[in-house]
Amino acid sequence: MEKQIMISLSVNELAEIISKTVKACLIDWKPAQRNQDTSVYLTRAQVCDRLHISLPTVHAWMKKGILKPYHIGGRTLFRESEVMTEVNPASFDIPAKSRGIC
Repeated sequence: MEKQIMISLSVNELAEIISKTVKACLIDWKPAQRNQDTSVYLTRAQVCDRLHISLPTVHAWMKKGILKPYHIGGRTLFRESEVMTEVNPASFDIPAKSRGIC
């Protein structure tokens, strides 16, 4: 059984003790580092503009897993870095005419 000590403190003294304790804890406290994602996200329309493809193509590539969508705030977005590095028209069986080569 723990010993209990009863002491008499005024409200101001108790407030001062609590304030000092909280300040000491806050000085030692380091906020948890959040994994802040600084990626730039593109909308479906922006992906179409960047890759010179249509919305149905974006949708088809999403279904095939070529493009990885992120659903943020009710919107479908894509990481710019993934779009520009993962999607390479030369790596797919796309006719040259649709790639704008002919």
